Amino acid sequence: MAFFYEVWLMLQMAAPYILIGFLAAGLIHTFVPQSWIVSLIGKRNWKSVLTASICGVPLPLCSCSVLPMAATLRKKGAGRGGTTAFLISTPETGVDSIALTYGLMNLPMAVLRPLAAFLTAFLAGITVNRWGEQEDNTSAANENCPRCGNNTPNVSNSTNPGKPWWSETARYAFIDLPNDLAHWLALGFVLSGVIALWIPDWIFQSWAGQGFSSLLIMLAVSMPMYICASGSTPIAAVMMAKGLSPGAALVFLLAGPATNISSLPVLVKILGRRATLLYLLSIIVVSLAIGNFVNLYVTVNDITPQVSIHHAGNEEIGLVGSLAGLLFLLLLIKGMWKRPVPKEWQQFNQTFKTYIGFHISWKLVFTILALMALFSILQMCVLIVGPGEIGLIQQLGKPTAVNLSEGLHVHWPPPIDKSQVLRVNEVRTVEIGFRLDDESEDSKTPPSAEDAIYLTSDENMLDITAQGDYRVKDAAVFVFEIANPDRMIYSAIQSALTETLASMKIDTAYTTARREIESRTAERARAILHVSMPNVVELMNVRLVRVHAPANVHQAFRDVASAEEDRLKQINEALVDQERQLHLVRGEAAERLENAEAKRYSRIQQAIGESQSFTALAKCDLQWPNETRTRLRFETIDQTLLFVSKTIVPNAARRPGFELWIMDSNNPVSTGK
Repeated sequence: MAFFYEVWLMLQMAAPYILIGFLAAGLIHTFVPQSWIVSLIGKRNWKSVLTASICGVPLPLCSCSVLPMAATLRKKGAGRGGTTAFLISTPETGVDSIALTYGLMNLPMAVLRPLAAFLTAFLAGITVNRWGEQEDNTSAANENCPRCGNNTPNVSNSTNPGKPWWSETARYAFIDLPNDLAHWLALGFVLSGVIALWIPDWIFQSWAGQGFSSLLIMLAVSMPMYICASGSTPIAAVMMAKGLSPGAALVFLLAGPATNISSLPVLVKILGRRATLLYLLSIIVVSLAIGNFVNLYVTVNDITPQVSIHHAGNEEIGLVGSLAGLLFLLLLIKGMWKRPVPKEWQQFNQTFKTYIGFHISWKLVFTILALMALFSILQMCVLIVGPGEIGLIQQLGKPTAVNLSEGLHVHWPPPIDKSQVLRVNEVRTVEIGFRLDDESEDSKTPPSAEDAIYLTSDENMLDITAQGDYRVKDAAVFVFEIANPDRMIYSAIQSALTETLASMKIDTAYTTARREIESRTAERARAILHVSMPNVVELMNVRLVRVHAPANVHQAFRDVASAEEDRLKQINEALVDQERQLHLVRGEAAERLENAEAKRYSRIQQAIGESQSFTALAKCDLQWPNETRTRLRFETIDQTLLFVSKTIVPNAARRPGFELWIMDSNNPVSTGK
């Protein structure tokens, strides 16, 4: 039943504005007699074209009603140009459709739509006066509307002298006009529900909904069909919400109500063939030109079009909107019951029967839709509360049931009662300075660049995004007593984060203090929420998502960081070189010390050896002094007279015939007698 829910939301949003438009149309009908309009337009010059273009803009007449009045204008002597201008500006817009455009779309479109209708009508009227058929003195035939079958309207004063003005105004505003438009308004809201629910967004966001091709597509779709200005508004609003360019939506709003294949024969009889062709060409050219201009203006100025129904699923409609929607729905049902099915629908049914073999029973269709709508209403009377959830019910805006437990609960249908279910165990998230999903409209705290900028104690700026997780403790207070709890939690975390960072330096915040920042921010935010929302929510934690320099100084911060890194690198390299040189010097010193120690030890040992040798020699000298001294003398001679053959000749008296040769150490020693 999502389809009926979408249509019901659209009705609630549109109802207050279209009811105001109906009231304005009733006042115009009462106080602006058609005879006065005929007297203004019934001339054949450019002033009559200007007057017709202006007068047609606020008049609440569709093409069903404007054709008989155009025939009357021609009969009273109005020129083809003025009649053409009136035929364009009147069905393209009206006070009711302007109010509906403001309610469902936006203020710029509500202003641009009547201006575009006036411009189209004025240029078409001037074109027909210049290049249309020559005027004659014969009056145009009194043609009847091919759809409603009404005769040429009485152009006398609309007000009934026997009734007060407010009665005449109310009758036309809330009886006659809704009855005339009921089928077409119902069709517009039904088609808008179909588009909103079953037509994917990518179709309108692709080439089919953007650029000049979208203008041509909307022109081709809108020109053959007929739907009144009010009925086309919800369709255009839904298409814009799904991504259709505003220029293409404007083409649909201009060309659809002003053109219709079934009305062309009547236009030919009223205006003539050439004037009818100029009428169609003017609508095509001017609507395409205006639509293209709007798209170019939006693109050049980087404007993102906003549509009121874009957030329809999340907005609080309120009691006034619900009651107005119910009243408007009753007016539509009454009008569809009072008026027969439009002839276009009957012709479509006949064509369908010709090609398919059976016809559509509109009564059966309406009965099925009514039963489905009734089932949807009954479904709205039931509230199902699941595990981990709490049900809440408001009656006429006053909370009547809170903390409903799990199970099935029955209540009055909207707008009398309004029910909702809240997950109390669900962990909810508030994003500070960003949004997790930009396409989601659930968050009431839109991202803001200013919200992500914080100042540290050393007067540096940081771009920080964070998340806060919380649970709902008191569902009734959370829903009914606090207008925007997410925003309050958002502000508490932001204030706590600002205070925390104001006591820290940028280097610490960048590097080692992230956990400290998170814990201190969460503690301070809990203290703030304890005062502003006592025992309503439980703030579980705060997490820093990103810590960076602001975008506009990010490059400067990067340069400073790079310079700091280079400085630290050079310092570290110098320290490494210092350690290397110190180790080398210490090694050399240690080596020298070890060498000196070795030499000392060697000399000591050498001295010890020499002293021991000398001591032994001294002992030998004491025992054998002559032999020892002789040996020492010979050894000294041998060591002194190197490379010389030496002969020792003992005393011949004591050793006769004995000789001793001292040879080279490599040769043996020989003796002789």
